[in-house]
Amino acid sequence: MSRLNFPPKKSLKPKAVSLSSKKYDAKADENRMMENAVRGKSLYHRNLWSVFALVLFGLLTPTVGQHRPAISMEISHVALVNEAISIDYEVSAFEKTFLVGACKGSEGRKNLCDVSLEVHSPNGWKAVGTRHCGCKLGFPFPETWDIQPVPAGETGHFHFIISKISFAMESGQRLRLVAHAWIDEQSLRHQKHGIKLTTKPFACP
Repeated sequence: MSRLNFPPKKSLKPKAVSLSSKKYDAKADENRMMENAVRGKSLYHRNLWSVFALVLFGLLTPTVGQHRPAISMEISHVALVNEAISIDYEVSAFEKTFLVGACKGSEGRKNLCDVSLEVHSPNGWKAVGTRHCGCKLGFPFPETWDIQPVPAGETGHFHFIISKISFAMESGQRLRLVAHAWIDEQSLRHQKHGIKLTTKPFACP
């Protein structure tokens, strides 16, 4: 009688689990989490610096239409002296040399020959009116003007005085000076292709 061979029974005992492998996996996971945190923090800082750089660049870089003019005219001092407005102003060139007409004004100080004064009204800026006929601003005959260069990077200083008795101005009104500059003598003499200069508004004293 033949014997039947049965396969050996599998052991039902649970397999031993290596605690050291669990510890190792947990430590690896912890290391990976720390690395991700450090990487995320570094990325955050880089993004923060990028945003800061963009903001700084935007502040330092003029936008379209806001570039610095090649020449400008600015008020430096305004005072009321014996019912006359005394104005110190200056013309600065930035990119190249410009020419202006310089004439002797009050006290022998230089004034721009074509300088004029404008008053702000509800309809905009207009030339200051006169209280008496015959009063005019500026010096006629450009062919007689002294030519004063304003080199790039330099500033010319001028003085203008106007009587409140002869010209219609009231305290508190907004005023501004207007004049012109040229790039060559021929244009200046013929009053062609002039660059209009205007100061920022200031209050009539």
